[in-house]
Amino acid sequence: MSVVFHVDELAKLSEARHNIQNLLTTDKNATTALAVNREAIQCYLLPTA
Repeated sequence: MSVVFHVDELAKLSEARHNIQNLLTTDKNATTALAVNREAIQCYLLPTA
């Protein structure tokens, strides 16, 4: 099974992470991808000097 999770709200990242963990617990062969945009991308931005 292949699943793409899409998150565009910062507050939903934790929920998506739990959904991915639950999926991988039930299907160890699952392939997952996480697409992040809009305000949720803030978690991946490096701080500026």
